[in-house]
Formats: sequence, C-alpha cells, structure tokens
Amino acid sequence: MVIMILTQCSPKFSTWTNPNYDAKSYKKIVVYGISNNITSRLRYESTMVSVLKEAGIDAVSAYDYKKDGNESTEAESAAILQQLLDDGVDGRDPEINSG
Repeated sequence: MVIMILTQCSPKFSTWTNPNYDAKSYKKIVVYGISNNITSRLRYESTMVSVLKEAGIDAVSAYDYKKDGNESTEAESAAILQQLLDDGVDGRDPEINSG
C-alpha cells in the first residue's frame, strides 16, 4: 500500500510504504465514490472504472449495486455483498466482509 501526502506549501510529494502490508492480487474490483451528489459519484466511479479497464484491471462501479446514497440495512448489505461475490468481485471494502 502506498500513500501520497501533499503538503500545502510545497509541490513535493512524499510516499510511505507499510513494510507489513501483505500485497494481494485481485481479479475484479469495485470502485466506490463517496459524495452527497449522485451525479458526482457516478461520474467519479465511471471515470475510475474506465481508467482501470484501460490499464487492464477489471473493475465495476458500486453504483451498479447501490444507486442511492442512503445507508443500507444489514439485509441490503448482505444482498449487495452476495451480488458482488456472484459477479466475481474479489477486491472490495473489507468492512463489507465483516458481520
């Protein structure tokens, strides 16, 4: 995992690498956009999915699984997780896997 830090006064970038990070390989990932504006969310997710696909990474938009920005019930979350699994998405937010 690499994190880039941008400082306000300097155009320089710093990187930090976690030496304990266990790198994983994914076949298909889901892109989540977080925004109160559904149009912005959809635009972000669509753009990221396109960029990833151009780089040879199979990706899907979270919007395909949850259209609104409302919090999901446990039952809805379980149904979304099952649909992601059924569709072969193995790169997703680990928080979805718990519970």
